[in-house]
Amino acid sequence: MAFLDRAYRRAQTEGKLILAGRGLGELPQEALVVGSLVLDDVPGYAVVDLRVVDISGNELSYLPPQLLDYEFLKVFDASRNALDDASVSDLVAAANARPPWPALLRLNLAHNALTLVPLYGSPSIRVLDVSHNAVTMVDGPWPRLVELRASHNRIDTLLGLSHVACLEILDCAHNALAELPDELFESAPSLRIVDLSHNRLTALPEAIGSSAALAELHLVHNASLSQLPRSLPSCTALHTLDISECAFAELPVHALLGLPALKVVRAVGNRMRSVPASVAGLDGLVTLDLASNELRSLPPELALCSSLTHLGVEGNPFRGLRRSIVEKGSHAILEYLRTRLPEELLAGSASSGLATSLVPAGDGSLDLSSQGLDELPASFGGLVTSLTADDNGLRSLPLEFAPDVCYSLEALSLARNKLELVPESLLPPLASLSLLNLAHNGLRAPPRSLAALAGSLTSLDLSFNRGMALQFALNELYSLQRVVLSGCKLRSWPFATDDPFPAPLVDLVLDSNAFDFIPPPTHIDDCALSTLDVRNNELCELPPDLGFFPVLSALMFDGNPSRRLMRVALKGTSALKKHLRLVAGADE
Repeated sequence: MAFLDRAYRRAQTEGKLILAGRGLGELPQEALVVGSLVLDDVPGYAVVDLRVVDISGNELSYLPPQLLDYEFLKVFDASRNALDDASVSDLVAAANARPPWPALLRLNLAHNALTLVPLYGSPSIRVLDVSHNAVTMVDGPWPRLVELRASHNRIDTLLGLSHVACLEILDCAHNALAELPDELFESAPSLRIVDLSHNRLTALPEAIGSSAALAELHLVHNASLSQLPRSLPSCTALHTLDISECAFAELPVHALLGLPALKVVRAVGNRMRSVPASVAGLDGLVTLDLASNELRSLPPELALCSSLTHLGVEGNPFRGLRRSIVEKGSHAILEYLRTRLPEELLAGSASSGLATSLVPAGDGSLDLSSQGLDELPASFGGLVTSLTADDNGLRSLPLEFAPDVCYSLEALSLARNKLELVPESLLPPLASLSLLNLAHNGLRAPPRSLAALAGSLTSLDLSFNRGMALQFALNELYSLQRVVLSGCKLRSWPFATDDPFPAPLVDLVLDSNAFDFIPPPTHIDDCALSTLDVRNNELCELPPDLGFFPVLSALMFDGNPSRRLMRVALKGTSALKKHLRLVAGADE
């Protein structure tokens, strides 16, 4: 079959065997000896060692032990198949007799039917994904493991998980955990993100205080969890805490006051009847969601949280706070609470004013959204890495930011303002800027000075700047991975015809424009495109070669004039890609 020939050719020349989403019931014998195949157009000296094997999205029920012969393998993906413990028994037996894939970095076995984790304790693995299986235990030493994805399983204990000093991300949501061992946190000092949502936890161990790097803690739907450990303030990097759908009777402010980086607290759907007045001490809090609780009132001191821009309180049985105020949103609620403050507190808050709001949080982020600003300051009260000023009335920007901002700024979001131009001198000094969001403004063209960010900018959103004319091909921004140009009334493709899908591009969103032609791809095998949204344009056809894009998982075509393609598109991306391959004459 043609797709197998292409896959073997790529394996020999690039070291990547990609057989994903082909409906295979078993691996072809050639796939196990791809390095020794003789292909007419691949000279012997060009054959490279296989480093990536992707056989995900098939119907495989057996992994042969010959796969271990690929000793230089770094990535192995067998997710979304029909594998169970018997399917991998021969592979595991062979692995016990010799070191399995000594260079392996990423192992993905998600969406199968495994109860045990194969390749137990592999010393090289950095990322392990066994989510959506029937695993009951994840144990063993994983000395280099950085990311563990084990959600949607049947895990009831983490007692055996040890020697994970490099672990940064732990996702054990949707399991059956009733308690956590102290050793988990004591042996993983690098933990940054922990998701233990949808378990049966009743308490957290005091040892969590040893996780000084912990930045996000998700505890949603642990129905009997009603308190936080006294040691939590030792997690000084914690900026996001989600305790929604638990059993808290009061917002646990006492456990939150010692968290200097805390910005987001979500406590939706608990049994909270009160919020302590000491909440005023959470000065850096940006988001507080208390929706669907049993609150009858809010303390006026909430208005003293100078950084608070989102306050969710819908679905509470308030007595004094009128529904009409709640429906107007966070700003109206905080204004109402401010009118209820004692005069001495009100005077104190007024004296802090805008200066306090211009001080970034401990992680360098500064959110100035929805503050009614008509101009943006050029300097701030500390080192800023992420600046958000959405939903204001901004009409102008400074000619340049202060030197310390130019040095540190990595993300700039100015969406939903009234900007008609960006000063040409503003962007070039921002040498570290990787994300720029200028959506929903009045720009007629992207700033020409964007080209100065070619080496750093990875995400660009210019959506809903209607009537935008692209004065240069976006290929100049060669590091772009995500581009959003929705609703700009574009009449032509935004990338050069000789390279319409640049290799680094992962997400391309171009819906609600007016172009009627997509140039055919000039290269396919190294294309990283995962999402392509061309809905609501004037397209009557798609380039057939899109069907061969190896990782394209979301191809959206609705709202175009081609009825034939629309009927196929309604069946989903897989059906549309298959149709395009048939149009190209591929032998499926």
